[in-house]
Amino acid sequence: MHNEVIQISFNTKPDTVSKEEFKKAHASNDMDNEAKPDSNGVTMIPHTTNDGSYKAFFDKNDNWTKIIIGQ
Repeated sequence: MHNEVIQISFNTKPDTVSKEEFKKAHASNDMDNEAKPDSNGVTMIPHTTNDGSYKAFFDKNDNWTKIIIGQ
């Protein structure tokens, strides 16, 4: 498994998708428990897929800010 991308991360367009909208759109995926907010109010929701996983991050106002996709 040399020279393979195993993880990618990118920021999302600010203030465009709420946490509830994200959850609704991804409801068919196996959502793990939502992490408790950190000291800045940021929360993370991990999702498991057939071939990997992704982690969605939300700001203190519950707007989607970042996603990490990987194995």
